Amino acid sequence: MKKTTISIIVLLLLAIGWSLGGCGGMEKEQQPTVAVDDVDPSGQEIVFWYQHTRVRGEALQEMIAQFNADNPQQIQVRGEFAGNYGDIYNKMVVGLQGGSVPDLVVAYQNQALEYLRADGIVDLSFYINSKTWGLSPSQKADYVQAFMRQDQIRGVQIGLPPNRSIEVVYYNIDWLQQLGADGPPQSWEEFARLCRAARDTPFSGNENKERSLGFILDEDASRLASMVFSRGGSFLNAAGDGYTLDTPEAKASMQLMKELVADGALAGDDVRVVERRDVYEAVLLLA
Repeated sequence: MKKTTISIIVLLLLAIGWSLGGCGGMEKEQQPTVAVDDVDPSGQEIVFWYQHTRVRGEALQEMIAQFNADNPQQIQVRGEFAGNYGDIYNKMVVGLQGGSVPDLVVAYQNQALEYLRADGIVDLSFYINSKTWGLSPSQKADYVQAFMRQDQIRGVQIGLPPNRSIEVVYYNIDWLQQLGADGPPQSWEEFARLCRAARDTPFSGNENKERSLGFILDEDASRLASMVFSRGGSFLNAAGDGYTLDTPEAKASMQLMKELVADGALAGDDVRVVERRDVYEAVLLLA
């Protein structure tokens, strides 16, 4: 595992360090300016912008410290919290126009694509396949290939997948039982029914009976996507060359949320401010 981590960090150091010096755009072949195998990264110091906080931020700093202490090239990585994905993207856009940018950065695929168009990154496949600094066949196999392909644009590897997110639901099982449910909702119809039931019947452990909710709607693209996908819908047309927000699945998702907000069973509050508090105070059935 340690060898894999070192290889990946060296790989990214070489790739992004050069790319910020000026590489081709999307229509050009994304080749490094010198042979990758001939580069000696020993003693390099690099800056890594990330979005992780709290426990994840602490764990990442521990990994960075271990790498700094153990890698034979004596490369030193300085990890910096640079805000959320949106904050980092805004800083990168400004930096690529002539300001300061990091050597490593986290990004969604659409953000990385914009960096590529601005000559901000290069094709990582040259470094992944380097005989000296690249990944071995077994190390490559550690990556989920579907995720690797998601970071490929017209054959250009614009990034490596350090992690993936998944939408989950937390629920108050004791409250569900008090509402007569055996478990969390298995359909959107059941979801709506339980949200309305939570509005009408506060949890026994809720000390603030005036505030009782089924769910808090986070105005987030991933939240809407999970609703549409769970109904079998998509945001792309059949040809895959255009977005769709007027499908029956998208309309049904937004209509249900609108109805639940109007019914007082669901709140549209700032989820980052109130959701965790409401879960702890037993005000929220589902989160």
